Amino acid sequence: MRKYFLLGAVAMLAASNASAENTTYTLEAQAKVALSSKVNCTTWDWGTIYLNDLEIDNIELQAYGAEITPSGTDVDKFSDIIGYKSAVCEGISYEGSVYLPDFFVINDGGIGMRIENITIDEEYVLSGTLVLDSGGVPYDTSRTYTGSVTFTVIN
Repeated sequence: MRKYFLLGAVAMLAASNASAENTTYTLEAQAKVALSSKVNCTTWDWGTIYLNDLEIDNIELQAYGAEITPSGTDVDKFSDIIGYKSAVCEGISYEGSVYLPDFFVINDGGIGMRIENITIDEEYVLSGTLVLDSGGVPYDTSRTYTGSVTFTVIN
């Protein structure tokens, strides 16, 4: 009996050692350093947005140059916008690509508005959409909404 037990134990050890495999993996990495140019942009001032009711679900203000076009489910609650001034970014070369991400402007109470679909034209003027979609949270007329974004120009 002892003989068969020892043979079984040796067989199990041999089987577990036989199934072990050594695998070699190769990892390649690379990096490139490039010089970036400083781009100066003026402040994108959306001015004062006048609404007939501060509790809204969705208003989108599409800005193209100095022209503002309102839309959205609560467009009837939009009254006017005064003091709008688009940003102008100097130092951008159109020989490469410009990636401008969406970002938020937020007041000190934590309520924000998203700026999306940002583009830049040949005269370096930004256009985009300011989205007010509070989901029932009222906007505050006593607070200013601010924010900033970093973007990349690849030449």
